[in-house]
Amino acid sequence: MEPVSDHFLMIASVVTSSPRDNRPFKFLNMWLQHPSFDIILDSCWKQYVNGSAQFVLATKLKSLKHPLKELNTCAFGSIAQRSTSANLEFKKAIKAHMDDPLNDELKSEVSVLRAKANFLLESERHYLQQKAQHTHLVESDRSSKYFHSMIKRNNVKNSISYLVKEDGTTTSSHEESPLINLHPSRIPSQVIFRSGVIILSRMRANWN
Repeated sequence: MEPVSDHFLMIASVVTSSPRDNRPFKFLNMWLQHPSFDIILDSCWKQYVNGSAQFVLATKLKSLKHPLKELNTCAFGSIAQRSTSANLEFKKAIKAHMDDPLNDELKSEVSVLRAKANFLLESERHYLQQKAQHTHLVESDRSSKYFHSMIKRNNVKNSISYLVKEDGTTTSSHEESPLINLHPSRIPSQVIFRSGVIILSRMRANWN
């Protein structure tokens, strides 16, 4: 006869809790393009908060974080993939409409998909532009090689290498430039700045 025991086998697993996400909240400019943004902002801003002006402002700003994060996830998550997918859908719809140009449903679908593709493309552009500006600021703080190359490029871009005179000839001489002793407020609108070159207009009657 086998002994009877009141003990049973138990399998236990220990799950480590993930660390709390303390990343700072980042406002993305592309959110401004979404029609729901104004609704979210209006809803959070109209709520009543009791306290000082600073406390009210901080509380309302904090209340915006969660709905904006949800908006980002639902409407802008993986923005590059969304934009590419929307563009492909739009191209397929155009092809289908060209094969059946009298189909009103396809015509309406093309309009909807065009608006969607343009919206996501513009949102992606805003996102990449903001990301590039952020990268530039971070690298500027680090005084990295990237930052110094950007400074060098901007200096070259903003420099004026020569002047194109009214007779079509060029000059890089300071003495020959009629703008050297001219106050900036008196530089006429006929002076055209173009890619580091100043083109002098023939209209010089009001310069002096």
